[in-house]
Amino acid sequence: MKRRIIALCMALCCVFSLFGCGAAKTVKSEQEIMADLQEKGMPEENPDAKITELEIIKRQTNAEDKHDLVYVTIQAEAETAKYVRSYQVEYGLYDDGWVLDDVSWFEDGENKTVPLTEPGSAELDQFFRNVNDGINAHNEKYSDEDENYTISNPPYSSWEITSQETDVESGTATMYVQASRETPFLITHETMVLPWTFCEDGYWRVLQIDIASVNDAIQSIALDWSKLTSIDLSEENYYHNSVSLNVTDTDYSNNAISVDYYWFDNVEQTSNSYTGTIQYQTVYDLSNYQSCRDKIQRDINEYNAEERSDKRGHGRQVGDDFAPLSSTSLYLLSECKYLSGDNSGIAIGYLGMYSYCITVYGGDWYARDYA
Repeated sequence: MKRRIIALCMALCCVFSLFGCGAAKTVKSEQEIMADLQEKGMPEENPDAKITELEIIKRQTNAEDKHDLVYVTIQAEAETAKYVRSYQVEYGLYDDGWVLDDVSWFEDGENKTVPLTEPGSAELDQFFRNVNDGINAHNEKYSDEDENYTISNPPYSSWEITSQETDVESGTATMYVQASRETPFLITHETMVLPWTFCEDGYWRVLQIDIASVNDAIQSIALDWSKLTSIDLSEENYYHNSVSLNVTDTDYSNNAISVDYYWFDNVEQTSNSYTGTIQYQTVYDLSNYQSCRDKIQRDINEYNAEERSDKRGHGRQVGDDFAPLSSTSLYLLSECKYLSGDNSGIAIGYLGMYSYCITVYGGDWYARDYA
């Protein structure tokens, strides 16, 4: 009987010993590792992404050292992207079992981010918000109560996607955009090409374009003078002339402005009139903006240098500071020359008077009071 009791005790000890060893060797399963990584907020680029798959690449477990080293590849999905990430996961054995000690990136494993959507209006809105922030920052820096330096450096007022091409595998997209800026007398119609890159954090961004100037993206600019309105200067005119000018039509696609103009000299008792279409051209070839952008920037730089050296600054002084043209200014860019029309030079002269433009030699006009 005594021998039976001793044998039973030895058997029970072996059983308990086996259970203890089994507990020590029961490492985390794939599902458990996946849950630990989810709780850890992996992938770090988007902690809200849901881990859907996990594969153990290799594993090294040392029960004596109470250390488990696991190399895994996960797949996680968010609304806009699928993340494939490889990690080195380290567990330590404690009284409560295996506990996650550390997670680090495994460079030799598979790591990529695949877009699930293409860039759209939300991304484009953010792009132009960034562009407008830069334009407004310049304007605010050089504004005061007496001068309006924003007329010819306005922020973008509208934009829309006309078409786009997206390569999901390479994470790249090309977006074709129509955008506009507005002054009190001018609307621009600008075509742009924006190259998008899908970044590792799961967001589309324009990386190759200088947000501060946006000029890298512009392909063409059309000047739309449809905001010009009719005027009557019959009662009050500096030269004591009676002038009426009606803008009957504008066609920016053909660089044309149709007017009905009458002028009477109260001193000489002479008159002149013109009804017809003024044909004009832009000083720069804005139909191919990239071909002339360097020339425009050189002219802006020269203009700033000349104005800065002039004590008067021609109204470009804000206190003791000089207000330079910015690279996005429409001032020089919007300069036009008339090409045809009997007496149209006179009509353009008065176009300049009422549309807040400067008239040069009776035939050129461009924006004034700008940033």
